[in-house]
Amino acid sequence: MNKKVKINKLIIEGDEYKRTITFDESLTIISGDGWSGKSLVLKLIDYCLGKRDKFNFNVQEELGLYCNEVYLEIELPNQKVTILRSLKKNHTKIYLYYSTYDERKSYLPKVIDYGELGDILFGLLDIPIINRIKSKAKSNEKTTERLSFRDIMRFAFIPQQELGTNIFLKNNDKFTSYKNTPTFELIHNLLNPDANSINEEIANTTNLIEKCKKDINTFQQYLDVRDAGDIIQLQEAIDELNSKIEDKKSEKQEYVSAYKEANEKQSSMYEKLKQETLEVVNKKKEILRKKRDLNVSLTSKEELMTHYQEELKQLSATVEVMHLVKIENHIKNCPLCNSELIHKDEDIFDYNLTDQLRKQLEGKIKILDNTIALVNEKINDLEKEHANFEDREKVLSIALEEYTQKISIPNFSEIEVINRIIIELDSKLNSYKELVGIHKKIRQLEIEKEEYKKKLGALEVSLQSLLNEVEDEEVILEFLNKKYIELLQKFKYPATAEKAYIDEQSYMPWYNNASVFSHDSGGLLMSIQLSYLGAILLWKSKFPERQNHPGFLLLDSLSKYMGTNSEGENADTLDPESYKAIYEFLIELSEHIQIIVVENTPPPFVQKYNKYKFYRTEMRGLINPRLNEK
Repeated sequence: MNKKVKINKLIIEGDEYKRTITFDESLTIISGDGWSGKSLVLKLIDYCLGKRDKFNFNVQEELGLYCNEVYLEIELPNQKVTILRSLKKNHTKIYLYYSTYDERKSYLPKVIDYGELGDILFGLLDIPIINRIKSKAKSNEKTTERLSFRDIMRFAFIPQQELGTNIFLKNNDKFTSYKNTPTFELIHNLLNPDANSINEEIANTTNLIEKCKKDINTFQQYLDVRDAGDIIQLQEAIDELNSKIEDKKSEKQEYVSAYKEANEKQSSMYEKLKQETLEVVNKKKEILRKKRDLNVSLTSKEELMTHYQEELKQLSATVEVMHLVKIENHIKNCPLCNSELIHKDEDIFDYNLTDQLRKQLEGKIKILDNTIALVNEKINDLEKEHANFEDREKVLSIALEEYTQKISIPNFSEIEVINRIIIELDSKLNSYKELVGIHKKIRQLEIEKEEYKKKLGALEVSLQSLLNEVEDEEVILEFLNKKYIELLQKFKYPATAEKAYIDEQSYMPWYNNASVFSHDSGGLLMSIQLSYLGAILLWKSKFPERQNHPGFLLLDSLSKYMGTNSEGENADTLDPESYKAIYEFLIELSEHIQIIVVENTPPPFVQKYNKYKFYRTEMRGLINPRLNEK
């Protein structure tokens, strides 16, 4: 598949204004005065392709006065798509028509959030969705993040403020620039989509290792504070405490035996209280059994509710599919003979059938919801009844306690003293057992950590094996470096492989042993950037099915560093010969790549590509009432 996007037309429209800007498949130049709306054309294209920021109509005053929405018609492999996005209200929503602009009224639009457009374009262009491993801020833990179509757009649209400056590819934005290298890899198929699940598992396993380390460190600090680092000493203390507790229990048993002998004969009232207490306990058990049965019934009904809700969700999904089919292609059948009926122009889609099914499901859900409510009510009643028996049991316990106090208990004070000693010994014993348990937990965490490390090593080997299956990186870089140097020389800048190259780690261009982001703004820097992008697009033109660049290039203001002659002393300027060479290359490249250039005054030899000329005065720019199509 030729993974290429062709921009056909841009339509801006308001209540009483409409203008269409069409683009050639090769090179289209839009020239004219500053502040005439030239750059706005590229910004509107970028806006339709999912840019987050909306327009400031204090700056774009004429656009705000005349236009409410913008359309972008693009052509992808085997599919034409029209994107509609509001300029004012609900600007976060995009209406997607799977048709040309002229045919859009025959289609139901798919309404999506602007952030979802990238995944749809990835699917239409057969570009894999890549999840890469990313370190969490201020942590050794890992997570994954997705590379998006907006990342690729940085290599396709170079705004005026980036062209020829060191904020090229949004280098000034730390939350974006770090993704330039993996985006380059995505564009050139140097990432394997099959590695997504492995990357996620590596991130999860790394996080588990870090969690084990943190837990071990926390437990070890706790043991150090308690001076309990020696597990052997702890075990000896436990054995000694167990022996003391057994001695005290034996001593207590002697007093208890004497108590039983002194009270062998209990009163009938005491027996009656005990019997009544037993009955209350049995009734509580019966209530709990009934409640358990009701809970089982409730679970069954809730599962049925989930089933009905899933059916309703699937029905809604069926209706959603209808949005992708022309209304006149929807099949209608006679309800009596089931024969196909002929559409009339005024026919609209009939939702009665799906509506009936939906209402039936909603009716079942409502009935089931009422039943669930009744079961919950019964459970609540049982809980109240259980609470009443709890209160009754407490009253009986108090009565038993009062009656027991009347029975003589020999050596009561001695038993109390022994009980206190046993409680104190038990408390110390549990404390030592807790410390031993922490030692065992640390040992278990160490074992788990080593197992996770083994798993991580195996995952990294599997990942490297998958990465070895992707495009040959050396072949790609060899081609790109060769074209990068050739273009720099074509643009009249001396270049050799030692001083001009694309870095093998960052995949960013270098010139005279300095990164593109280290050079000062000017004609040289713009030439470095265009040579870099040109090399990428030359690879695209040679292997369109093997590269994921969208196949278009949007450039704003190539002439801003234009000098007056080739002998100028200002190194920031671009001499006329270099300027001419850049345009000659763009013309050559446009045989395979769609290029749209915004320029103040393009050179005379490219006038045939100068499709539009905007003026700042008398409203003859992008907003031009003389060219109103309404």
